[in-house]
Amino acid sequence: MARLTKAGTLSLHTRHEITDEIVRRADAMGIKKGTFAALILERWYSQGCPPVSMPDELLQQAAGKMILIAADRQAPYGKK
Repeated sequence: MARLTKAGTLSLHTRHEITDEIVRRADAMGIKKGTFAALILERWYSQGCPPVSMPDELLQQAAGKMILIAADRQAPYGKK
């Protein structure tokens, strides 16, 4: 499982056209490509981490249902 800290480092690979666009936009802003990629991730996070694919969406829905089931099981009998 991933370790949670206040800051972390990711190393990733993308298609060339994605990397080229990140480099182009980062250069235009005078920042590093990693900083621009981090801004993309910060925006995704600030928007509530919306699913990025159908499998991701299904997993998030299942996780939400599991949270509801767990909360329901903790409720006193007869109270939901």
